[in-house]
Amino acid sequence: MILQVATLLGLLVSPSLALIGKCSQPASDRTSIYDFTLPNIFKTGSINFADLRGKVVLVVNVATYCDHTPQFLGLNALQKEFGADLQIIGVPTDQFHYEEPGANGTEIMNGLKYVRPGNGFVPAFPLSDKTEVNGLHEHKLFTYLKKYCEPTDELFYPGLTYQGNKVHDIRWNFEKILVDKTGKAVKRYNVYVLPADLRDDIRAEIQKSDVKQGFPVLGSFLDNFKEGNLILFKKDQRGYKAYTKLSEKYGNIYTLHCGSTLIIILNGYDAINEAFVKQADVFTDRPQLFVPLIGVSKGTGLTYNSDRPWKILRRFALQALRDFGVGKKSLEEKVQEEVNVVMETLTNSKGQPIRVKPLLLSAATNIICNVMFGARFQYTDDRFNELTDVLESIFRLNAPFAKENFFPFTRNLSGGKELISKRSAAIEKVKKYLAVTIKEHEESFDPDNIRDFIDLYIKASRDQTDPEIFTEANVYKVIVDLFLAGGETTGTSLDWSLLYMITYPEIQSKCQDEIDHVVGKNRPVGLEDKGNMPYLEATLLEIQRTANTLTFSLPHVAKKDTKLQGFDIPKDAIIIANLYSAHTDEKYWKDPEKFIPERFLNEDCSLRRRDAFIPFSAGPRFCIGEPLARMELFLFFTNLLQRFRFSMEDKENPPSLDGVQALTLTPLPYRLVALLR
Repeated sequence: MILQVATLLGLLVSPSLALIGKCSQPASDRTSIYDFTLPNIFKTGSINFADLRGKVVLVVNVATYCDHTPQFLGLNALQKEFGADLQIIGVPTDQFHYEEPGANGTEIMNGLKYVRPGNGFVPAFPLSDKTEVNGLHEHKLFTYLKKYCEPTDELFYPGLTYQGNKVHDIRWNFEKILVDKTGKAVKRYNVYVLPADLRDDIRAEIQKSDVKQGFPVLGSFLDNFKEGNLILFKKDQRGYKAYTKLSEKYGNIYTLHCGSTLIIILNGYDAINEAFVKQADVFTDRPQLFVPLIGVSKGTGLTYNSDRPWKILRRFALQALRDFGVGKKSLEEKVQEEVNVVMETLTNSKGQPIRVKPLLLSAATNIICNVMFGARFQYTDDRFNELTDVLESIFRLNAPFAKENFFPFTRNLSGGKELISKRSAAIEKVKKYLAVTIKEHEESFDPDNIRDFIDLYIKASRDQTDPEIFTEANVYKVIVDLFLAGGETTGTSLDWSLLYMITYPEIQSKCQDEIDHVVGKNRPVGLEDKGNMPYLEATLLEIQRTANTLTFSLPHVAKKDTKLQGFDIPKDAIIIANLYSAHTDEKYWKDPEKFIPERFLNEDCSLRRRDAFIPFSAGPRFCIGEPLARMELFLFFTNLLQRFRFSMEDKENPPSLDGVQALTLTPLPYRLVALLR
């Protein structure tokens, strides 16, 4: 068939190699098409290939007065079929039998419009100015593209208008070079391969997970630095939104190279649910990091353990929380005691502006102390304040991903050394604090009188059922995990809830009306009232959705090679879920940027379950403190609204609803006014 076509076109030589050549660029060469620009066809601006990051690109050297010019029709069809996922760039050249005589952009475009293909044809893709693709004056873009691509013919056709033939030269008009989403050439097609024949290859490249590549040492770190999206490496109050924005460009699953580590970012509820729920057996484990985000040491406790040790410790912790009252009247009374302390402090503020975050954090931490140690502390207690401060500092000193894990040289830089030192010092303070308490428990331990979590752990360690799991190292880490899951996170969530109430006073009023109707003002709100307050519950859920206290999941790791939404996920790849993206996923949430409690209500005003609502993450690794946090949020929120009317300190300068990202997303510091109702 090819020989017949060649004869019909009057060519003297037919192609004598495979029509498709493979391209293979070594990792040591950091060049990509993003390093190049071409003047546009009218010389009024540039085609900047850096603007095409994340797209599949097809570079075609074209000509107007060529027997192959009808391929323009096929190229237009490809561009329209694949839309924004593909960008074709046509490069007119006059180096093959003088088949592009147009002297300027107007002449070239008129030739296409009125001659070939004619009938008013207009390209659906950009054309560059006339460019040399071979020879002494070839454009550097083509020097790069040809360098690592096999030629598709061993012979040269007659009619070349340049000197200095090279083996990798473009052979004729309408050769095509396919470039992947990283800016690297992957295949080169002979003139006889028609545009329609490229569909499968283009589709395959589009469906591949996007890889943002940069320098091998820093991976995509430099790309992210240029874009201002360093949420994985530092605190940032916009980064979680930026990574969601990147999904619009790269798709819901894209990858980042950090040094030698592959990080896969999951966006949108479907991708997160498929990984963490449907493929939980593959994605439940944690990576072993040099600097764990939370903790005493890697591979210990609940957060960074995996496999059997994690399952045993998690089961133990969940049972312990149930044994010591989560969801029961006994713990409810202890929570109510802390609510009363907070209300007393707010009453004493007498309408003066007050910052509530430290107060709420102390209250939430004291509840965990009750479960862990069997005792509560006065908020003025020095040891208690030291514990509260150091737990908060652990959160403050961590970003969702520590760069020291991926760029070892940063561990020896002044900033890296200082940060690691501060983290270590904070952990040592917690260990010293806990060591005293654990020693006191060991000395007074009575197996027939289990007082609290520490007693239960001591009993498990002495039973010798799993001595390699119930170790001294693990007890410190498990306690820290529970303090952070049930203390700092809950305190931050409560801080958000009051911030939203002063921002939306009309919703605060509706919640208070429901409380007044169901409970009145003569008794505290209890857990038994929860089912009778659907609007208030919906408001709490909407606060959690929009505040996004946990914007990213902690890192997971792929236990084996697998596929996720059609993409190949290699073993040991680190997986991070962008939980914020699930809560703003327009597939599941109408007007996701708006604060609308009613979205969690059915038409009959009963509470509505929403699948894409995952504030505590999803799958087996969901936050272990979720039941306790929900209990505390309801009791604090309802009882505070029952007693006080909250308002802004300065209505002319309302506090921001943007947060500061560390391990959790915390509100920017603000003060409010609490007046007795």
